Amino acid sequence: MAAGFHLLAAAAAACAAGTAAVGAGAWSHGVDPPVMGRNTPANNHLHLHSTFSSSMVLQAEAPRVYGTAPAGSRVAVGVAGGGVGLSGTAVASAQGNWSVDFPAQQASDPTSRGVTVTVSANCEGCGNLTLTDVLFGDVWVCGGQSNMEFSVAEVFDRERVIATAGIPGLRLFAVQKNASDSPLSEPVDLMYPAGWVPSSPSTVCGAEYDNDGYSKNNTLPYCGPHCGPSAAVKSFHRATWGYFSAVCFLYGRALLRETGRPQGLIESCWGGTAIQKWTPGSGALYNGMISPLQNSPIRGAIWYQGEANAGAPNPYADQMRDMIQAWRTGWNNPPPLKNFSFILHQLSACTYGGDVPALRWSQQGAVSPWSTLENVAMTVGLDLYDPESPCANVHIRNKTAVGERMALAARAITYNDPAAAASFTGPVASTFSFTPLSAPTAIVVGYAAGTTLPLQFRTINQTTNASLQGFEVQYGAEWVPASAEVGAPAVSAGNRATSTSGTASAAVTVRLPRGRPTGIRYAWESIPTTQLLFDSTLVSDTAGLHGLPAPPFWANCTAAGCRLVTPGFIPGHPPPPPPTPPTPPSPPLPPFCPEPPLPTDSTCTFYNQTTVTAAGGGSRVQVPLYGYAECCKACTAKPGCTAALLYHGPLRAEYDFCDLYTQPLARLNRTTVAEVCPSLSVVILPGSQ
Repeated sequence: MAAGFHLLAAAAAACAAGTAAVGAGAWSHGVDPPVMGRNTPANNHLHLHSTFSSSMVLQAEAPRVYGTAPAGSRVAVGVAGGGVGLSGTAVASAQGNWSVDFPAQQASDPTSRGVTVTVSANCEGCGNLTLTDVLFGDVWVCGGQSNMEFSVAEVFDRERVIATAGIPGLRLFAVQKNASDSPLSEPVDLMYPAGWVPSSPSTVCGAEYDNDGYSKNNTLPYCGPHCGPSAAVKSFHRATWGYFSAVCFLYGRALLRETGRPQGLIESCWGGTAIQKWTPGSGALYNGMISPLQNSPIRGAIWYQGEANAGAPNPYADQMRDMIQAWRTGWNNPPPLKNFSFILHQLSACTYGGDVPALRWSQQGAVSPWSTLENVAMTVGLDLYDPESPCANVHIRNKTAVGERMALAARAITYNDPAAAASFTGPVASTFSFTPLSAPTAIVVGYAAGTTLPLQFRTINQTTNASLQGFEVQYGAEWVPASAEVGAPAVSAGNRATSTSGTASAAVTVRLPRGRPTGIRYAWESIPTTQLLFDSTLVSDTAGLHGLPAPPFWANCTAAGCRLVTPGFIPGHPPPPPPTPPTPPSPPLPPFCPEPPLPTDSTCTFYNQTTVTAAGGGSRVQVPLYGYAECCKACTAKPGCTAALLYHGPLRAEYDFCDLYTQPLARLNRTTVAEVCPSLSVVILPGSQ
């Protein structure tokens, strides 16, 4: 477990059977609502997974409802409303898990009131659960580091974006930051205590998260212009970015507008984090923030990350491909959605440590022709430099362009929209030829089939040298700028060179200053300052976005021609390491406590601090214990049972109590403490909140 995460526990109060409406303000059992208890009645016997709440979106092609109940219980799930009538049953496993899958459904009308989901079980005191305003649509996970975490409140045109955020059919869900040494089945905390919330001006502009969750009393500093911890302007500094993710929101907004399908957006990101942290087998953030989501079918994921890996760019191509495949393998999607869409944004123009251009090229290694992974797309942001960003220029404010470009890619690879299929990555260099071949004076760069013509070089806000077009050619160790123009020279019957300049050509002619070079590259700067090459793609008429920039490239040349360098093998950087054997999965956690009931708190002794020893002779660690340790001992005396304790303060090592097992406990909170030992009565002690 990572340091700095505290554990919360609450009493498991008995309640009579009844129906609890799940969602904001629905808790009506006479106790404070659990942090993750939007869908859990106070008896804690029947439980929906934490990704379920009213106002949620279910993946239309694979609706699934799941949770936990006493072993052997028969759970019934009904879905009704808007002409839909579905029912299904499941029997809880020995570990208490149950799941009901329904047939594919038509996407809901985004303006409708959706369907009502009811869940009941035949166990004593289990009660019923009810979710309302549930829509069938598409669910997307939005991951990455700070450029994904960057909140709506700081984007360009923020006032209008926030004021118009009440979009029917757009739903938001955000996972709180958490690192874990082993894969978790439930998120430890959510940013919105209600779970899913409809997009609105109050939910989209965000707030700092604290133990009380979303509070209208602390939204003002986060609804105003601000940045996270890396703010370049001191007055913009905040402890966190707040929420909701700007890229995620603007992506979903664009998709809903273009497809008419409800969009459910799950933000799960952490600023400053490297891709390794998000990869199964080695990533504490994968364990804590992705693994808990993987039983919920999704349509796809979007990804804005890479800055933290710029210091070692070559391995990133393999790391990106490996992460995508591992997410797909681990996600419990049905076969039609197994290779769900994955869309990444190439690093935008910025200053950052390491080799940003080489990292961009490695990012391109995740897409065709460098990868065999299906349904993967990349968008480009070379033209989005923001030197005046109060959040530092690495955090561009034009997240509308990013979200709209990623939505265009989704329309192409996910929704098979012919209007988007042509060129969502911009013009991609694919062929190179010397002209004339014997004593070349130029290289003709051909762009991939499907490029939206005409091509053009543009002078944009970041251009400081409009006489150049971003191309360089290599002579020995020296890179020399070379002028370029759209069009390819042609050779007439009389062997006289002519040009197609000015016509709708999918080629660019690069003039050679010294003869045959040993290499050619384009836009190989952290912040390209020349003219840039654009196609004529209509990204969004609504957003006023026309034309996509070409991504950078690097090619090595010989007498026969030039060939693109394989992403991950840029000269000057160590090559990627050889593949390592996969890490075996972590063993499952012990089962929950069995009946009969445990002793009441009247028999328990309070421990202030103690030393515990890991099972099997592990190292001794000190953990502050605030709770009823004797009750825990009574629980753990039973074979294969987990301890239920009150903890406060950082956990700095794996630990065990009562010498039972060495697996680290998941972070206990108001809900899970009672799941671990349903009959154990535990209270919150002063200072442990």
